[in-house]
Amino acid sequence: MSVLPDPQASRALLIGTSRYNDPGLTSLPAVAENLTALARTLRDPGVWGLPKTHCTTISNPATAAEVIDPIIEAAQQATDTLLVYYAGHGLIARRDAELHLALTGSRPNAAHTALPYGALRDELLNTRARRQVVILDCCYSGRALGRMASADAATVLADEAAIEGTYLIAAAAETRTALSVPGEPHTAFTSELLTTLDRGIPGAGPHLDLDTLYRHVETTLRAKQRPRPQRRIRNTADRLAFHNRAHVPAPPAPAPTAAQPAASPDPLGPHPAGVARDTRRVSRRRAFIGGAVALVTAGTATSAALWPWGDDDNAVRTRRLTDGEIGGVAYSLDGRTLVTIGLSGTQVWDATTGKMLAETTAAQSGSPSFLAFNPDGKTFVTSGGDVFVHEATTAVPVSTLLAVPDHDIVPLAFSPDGTMLACGGADTRGVDDSGDAEDRKNSFRVVDPSTGSVRASSSDHDVRAVAFSPDGKKIACAGAGCWLWDVAGRRFGHEIGLNNGSYAVLFTPDGRLVTAGEYGVRLWDAASLRIKASLLAGPTYAMALHRNGRTIAFAGPDGVQLWDLTTRRRTATLTDNTTQTLAWSPDGRTLAGATSQYSVKNRRWGTPYDSGCLLWRIPVRLLPTSSS
Repeated sequence: MSVLPDPQASRALLIGTSRYNDPGLTSLPAVAENLTALARTLRDPGVWGLPKTHCTTISNPATAAEVIDPIIEAAQQATDTLLVYYAGHGLIARRDAELHLALTGSRPNAAHTALPYGALRDELLNTRARRQVVILDCCYSGRALGRMASADAATVLADEAAIEGTYLIAAAAETRTALSVPGEPHTAFTSELLTTLDRGIPGAGPHLDLDTLYRHVETTLRAKQRPRPQRRIRNTADRLAFHNRAHVPAPPAPAPTAAQPAASPDPLGPHPAGVARDTRRVSRRRAFIGGAVALVTAGTATSAALWPWGDDDNAVRTRRLTDGEIGGVAYSLDGRTLVTIGLSGTQVWDATTGKMLAETTAAQSGSPSFLAFNPDGKTFVTSGGDVFVHEATTAVPVSTLLAVPDHDIVPLAFSPDGTMLACGGADTRGVDDSGDAEDRKNSFRVVDPSTGSVRASSSDHDVRAVAFSPDGKKIACAGAGCWLWDVAGRRFGHEIGLNNGSYAVLFTPDGRLVTAGEYGVRLWDAASLRIKASLLAGPTYAMALHRNGRTIAFAGPDGVQLWDLTTRRRTATLTDNTTQTLAWSPDGRTLAGATSQYSVKNRRWGTPYDSGCLLWRIPVRLLPTSSS
């Protein structure tokens, strides 16, 4: 949930060095403009509304005291949010490679004449503010990320100083220079920051939290082939938000009339949090620079609903969403959009009308086959080679989360709380012509999705599928067999008695385990690791469990089937077409299935394929409640 900082209890320090006495450091007239424009924007009630006396500008400081003294004062005055911004040259110390912020008297290759970033950081430790935002628009500013993220700094910031959150943005990586283009009024990073704050982001809601703001600026800079910013987040700092100038409040819904009776209660029970029942929505036009995104039309959705028959329809309905090679499919957490990935790119679809809202054509390494939404709903990740993070509403890739040379990273699964991402994969140097993996070293990793750092890894097993237990304490990993990873112990523990290839694995809400592979589907007792039931006997590529915890969909070369886990009987066959990926909509009424002839699952069986993405509207009679 976004948090608007209280302007009366917040402070901002804007520091910039645009003039230098030494000719070895070029003047940066754009920095002076940065300070003026940013101060004006932060004081704007449409953005933050910071009082003029709470926003201090320090232009061309000659000594460290001219910077540190105002920071000490502001750090004691601020009780809500403290924002510190610096623009100018960045210098690197020879001995410890620490970032230094240039002053007017600084000299190149003489970091001791500049202000150590560590000195600024140390003063911030004494602030009364619950949240801190540090923005560094200077060369090598990425060096500060390591300081902010170090164990010592993190412990002091989060624990000793009792700070709710810290958000640090660096305009350039630790080995790159930031960009100030001659003739442009602002430096590259600050220009995009100002533009986003002043204009807002259409469709992003009434507030722009720091993560949304950062991703938009990073995407725009990358599209312009300019230095990409970096970030570090502590605790809940990413929830800090500004007002979104582009937000247009939705008109109130009209009252029901005789021709439009009020909707009947949902036969499947309450919707999950965030799932909207009102299907009237306006699609948005999003423009991006650089050709990575295809623009999509705007318009209302009510006139072209995918399912016009209503909830009383008693038959399974089928619609083709798209042709082409679709390797993965997933619904957004609010159920409003559906995302597909394939060789042609990544697409975002309106789940109500089936119209494409956005498309990225940015290249994805490997054959993209896996897709997972972050539980925060803001991003999703895709894989097939490397792991990419995409903005949820536009599909724009905002970062490469994980890239391992000579490896295809394929199965992905987020932990229930979103703090971990489990990844499997194959060492491509060990894959023969048949597509079988002979050597999958380092094929399992547990990654921090906010930083991309690897928390744990193992080369013990061939991992083709991963799934977290409901409590997040175990990860089921399937491949040539099935094993349970102990999250706390960071090791594989129990092995499940499988000696055949597995393609999919999942946990039921009550903790039972389901595995699917070359020789069918099995239901396991996760505590005793004993088989409770064998369901399908034939090859099974994918599974998707309905929100009722009872209906499960299976897909493979023989088509898509629905089963009841309580009666352990098949309830419907939706198609005979080979299908490799499945996803239920959050409201539980629609099942999506995708197929690509380039999927690694297809090469083994050699059966005919009808590539694309199909949608099935499932009648209520086939969806018993969990208690029935």
